[in-house]
Amino acid sequence: MEPRLAQHKSQRLMQISQLLYRHPHGLTTRELAGLCGVDQRTIQRDLADLEDMNIPIWDDEGSPPRYGILSGYYIPPIHLRLPEAASLYLAGRLLARYCDHCDAHAAAALAKLAAVLPEALAEPLQASVQRLATRNEDRDYEQVLETLVTGWATQRVVRLRYWRVGGE
Repeated sequence: MEPRLAQHKSQRLMQISQLLYRHPHGLTTRELAGLCGVDQRTIQRDLADLEDMNIPIWDDEGSPPRYGILSGYYIPPIHLRLPEAASLYLAGRLLARYCDHCDAHAAAALAKLAAVLPEALAEPLQASVQRLATRNEDRDYEQVLETLVTGWATQRVVRLRYWRVGGE
């Protein structure tokens, strides 16, 4: 794919994501196509791409279906004073040190924090992110955590089923 088209598509995916989040009752593919200046089939492919990126897209199965992003998925920007950011820095370093597996969500959050911290704090935090990334992945853990956090944030009941090691 041509780099310019890829950039255009990435911009459109961000635009669709923001439009869906700002419209809590959802939008149809026709409405999205009009707002983005593309055809409905492109929007359908883009919605599938957003789902592949783990963005929680919902549809109401109406006729025509309306699509949206699960409420609470994004949090608004926050402005931290340096001592507040330093507190998160310390918590992040502890997490990276004692976590026994690679937690992609934690690594991404710490990398975002490192990107905005002064260099003296950013470098050690980025090193912690790199160490965290070298640990074994645990996709089951990440999926369970993501489900629990989503249920917690949206105040929905989450049912867990688990098995003891070596049995039911």
